[in-house]
Amino acid sequence: MKLKYNIDSDVYQDFTNIATGLFYPLSGFMGSRDYRSVVENMELSDGSVWTIPISLDVDQITFSQARDSEKLFLVYAGAEIGYVEIEDCYEVDSRVDAEKVFKTADENHPGVRREIERNRYRVGGKVSVIEKKVFADALHPERVSEIFKKRGWRTTAGFQTRNPPHRAHEYLHRTGLEFCDGLFINPLIGWKKAGDFSDLAVMYGYQAMIKNYYPQDRVYLEG
Repeated sequence: MKLKYNIDSDVYQDFTNIATGLFYPLSGFMGSRDYRSVVENMELSDGSVWTIPISLDVDQITFSQARDSEKLFLVYAGAEIGYVEIEDCYEVDSRVDAEKVFKTADENHPGVRREIERNRYRVGGKVSVIEKKVFADALHPERVSEIFKKRGWRTTAGFQTRNPPHRAHEYLHRTGLEFCDGLFINPLIGWKKAGDFSDLAVMYGYQAMIKNYYPQDRVYLEG
């Protein structure tokens, strides 16, 4: 019998980021070895720098069934989007690990709160995509790199933020443009903490700044 599991929008985004290569060198959700290495040492088991675990949490029933299964099919919004080739099933202590990762146990911290609300049961393994719509609105590293090449950029400064631009951001942008051929601005769109600006406000702010204050041929914006 096919083992299925319904995922939320956060896990869907992680799945998409793995599938598109945005989370390179990850090819799937972390197994226990990589998970523990990231929590304890801020690096994958092969030594690659990585600071926050990317793991798939499941309920206890699915966890028990996964131990005797080869694949776990992921369902989002009623559709099978892909599957995990099950390589590892393990348990974590979310509270202890969240404090190590975020350096605080304060549940008002959005990362801590999100982690302790997840199931302690985890399934690790390589992911494969079934539903190609997963790629429709995703950020593709290869496509972005091709845009840089077409613009003749040999060096690029990257800037990522969850807020609209302000003077400190502008200073960093202009400094980056002094040393690099181009500037890639990549605002965080989607899940944020309470009180953050809306996605629309963030994007409009950067679009206005690029249009009115920056050399447009040297700045690329994508959320």
